[in-house]
Amino acid sequence: VGAGILRMGNDGALGASAVTVGSNSSSLASLDLNGQTLANALTLWGYGSGGASGVVGALTNSSATAATASGPVGLGSASSLGGSGAITVSGVVTANGNGLVLVGAGADTLSNTSNALSTLASGGSVGSLAVTNGAALAIGSVSLGATSYSGIASGGAVSVATTAGNLTVSSAVSAGTSLELAAGTS
Repeated sequence: VGAGILRMGNDGALGASAVTVGSNSSSLASLDLNGQTLANALTLWGYGSGGASGVVGALTNSSATAATASGPVGLGSASSLGGSGAITVSGVVTANGNGLVLVGAGADTLSNTSNALSTLASGGSVGSLAVTNGAALAIGSVSLGATSYSGIASGGAVSVATTAGNLTVSSAVSAGTSLELAAGTS
């Protein structure tokens, strides 16, 4: 996906091949899961089609039906994830040293205990957030293109936990309902 939004119409719409969304940290491309389940391996780059001030991530869900990405997800650069609908990423997310910015009002769940994220931040107030990470993780600042994002602000519940390693909070975290931060738990 080089630019704009590619919206899935069914679970098998993209076949079995790996999918790359964007090509650099300033990319304005999005893969919209559209309430579907995607098993393909993904590589995400950049802002997503919403741009620096947008609420549409490189991986997004515009549907009221929750969507799932069950294949592995690699970050090719600092990247964004989220949209108006709920997204569960059950495949392993590997940051490759890049930060992840969460955007949009939909709930975001990154549930794999082997996730290898490095730094999380949000773009404005996001929906509920549940992140499990298999290594040390920071809630801090992420530079995405020419924009810097800092901390996490959520209108819902926030749960961020590492199964091994420290959880470093260097920027503000706010939650609308409940806040759980845990390090080295399994």
